[in-house]
Amino acid sequence: MRSFDRVVVLGRVADETVRDIRAIAEGRKIPVERWSAETDVAAVASLVHPLAVVVDTDDPFAVLASLTLRQIPGLGTTPIMGLARRRCGQDFLELFALGGDDLLDSARVHQLGPRLDALLDAVQSKRARMRGKVVLASTETRWLPLVRTIFARAGYDVAVAADADEAPVLAMSSGARVIVVGPDLSDDPSLGERLAGSRLSWVLACTDAVASRRRRSDRVRVVDRTMPPETLVAAANELLFAEETNKRTSPRLPFATPIAFRPAGQGEDDVGFCHNLSAGGFYVRTLAPPDRGEDVWIEMLAPTTERYVRLLGTVMWKRAYSRDDATAPSGFGVQLREGLGADLETYVACYQKLLAEATCDPGPLSQRLAVGSP
Repeated sequence: MRSFDRVVVLGRVADETVRDIRAIAEGRKIPVERWSAETDVAAVASLVHPLAVVVDTDDPFAVLASLTLRQIPGLGTTPIMGLARRRCGQDFLELFALGGDDLLDSARVHQLGPRLDALLDAVQSKRARMRGKVVLASTETRWLPLVRTIFARAGYDVAVAADADEAPVLAMSSGARVIVVGPDLSDDPSLGERLAGSRLSWVLACTDAVASRRRRSDRVRVVDRTMPPETLVAAANELLFAEETNKRTSPRLPFATPIAFRPAGQGEDDVGFCHNLSAGGFYVRTLAPPDRGEDVWIEMLAPTTERYVRLLGTVMWKRAYSRDDATAPSGFGVQLREGLGADLETYVACYQKLLAEATCDPGPLSQRLAVGSP
């Protein structure tokens, strides 16, 4: 088995930034390799197994190279970190659409260090327990390989159908209970009739225009394609394991926004991304999660508003990065304890409003998207 032996820097990253990355990595005895637009990524990547890849998300070559990496056997789960001048919600969403895992502030490259430490600790990962079978219906060459990898890492046995007509037949013959329809097929005119008469569960990845015409039900979840692709796995889990979901004190809702966090008493914020939230807390996606039991200060955009809230919570659940067992992205779950002034009450009230909107008009998950920056 090849070892995870280097950090690869992709794209037009400034020389000074590369020097900083090299100092951080080599201080941990990890060599750094730089690939440019002249590099044959497919050929070179097949010979190595990077611990991590750092990508300039403003460089078209680097974007294309990231997609290439995701389709190379053995490299589909290599952690990809983007470099951005600011970490706003749109930057995160664009990175996740490439199969990326985390976003670094180009002015705070030293925050790469804790991420590399976490990855070094996580290289020996276990296989995910099997959660069932799923059929992906799509022919989209960019969407399909990425989503297939994400479902496989989450413990799903994945089959692929070329169209919405073949998907139910393949699901019935393979024993799959969930069909995930890609954005290229979700506007199929016959799909509405299939959904109405089907005993299978369906997750629809839609554009905004299509999502406005689809509605969720007990067997259907509608996910806007701009949401992180891991949201599709969360929707499938919700459909398959409804009994577990119903035991929660408040429903978890997908909500996409950056979250600034720091261990209580420390002086510098890091930034993660909200994966989902409930009345009592939320899950923050990051490659450098704080330890379980640690108190954290949080600043985030409250749901359904343009108001930021400052909160104090405790890390109740920590998930390290795993190449083979990723039922949820790397990150941490926070249980909220208090807020600055009335900020905790504001957060809960905003969550209740978001829940009411989802209940009264159960439309696409794109309604739960906030792309501000912390």
